[in-house]
Amino acid sequence: MAIITAVGSGTGGATTLVGEVKSISMSGITATEIDTSILSSTVKTCVLGTMDGGTVTVEFNAVGSGVHNPPHSGSNTPVGFQIRFGSSAAGEGITVSFTGYITETSFSGGVDESVTGSYTIQMSSAPTIDVT
Repeated sequence: MAIITAVGSGTGGATTLVGEVKSISMSGITATEIDTSILSSTVKTCVLGTMDGGTVTVEFNAVGSGVHNPPHSGSNTPVGFQIRFGSSAAGEGITVSFTGYITETSFSGGVDESVTGSYTIQMSSAPTIDVT
């Protein structure tokens, strides 16, 4: 089970974004390598550039008991997010918290298919992981 919520989205409290999550994928934090080698270097040297928080893509069922109400894509205000993996009971799961922007939202469906959707969040902070 996974639940994703928005915290501080202007409503004053946590809002459940998706009830029927099909998948969540996180790309992870990356940083560019800046080559600082000079002609007399005998070993290649480098420093790390700006960190990129990565992205989170959430796929969900858009109909049924699931609720889909993400912040609007293209908003210039970062939103705090929490993803809870495992049981909602205390002591039985992992919570990943971060801030970010919704950069993409899409829906699909067809004959004899469920209506599904997805959205991508660009993380603007390093995620914190809490195992409870």
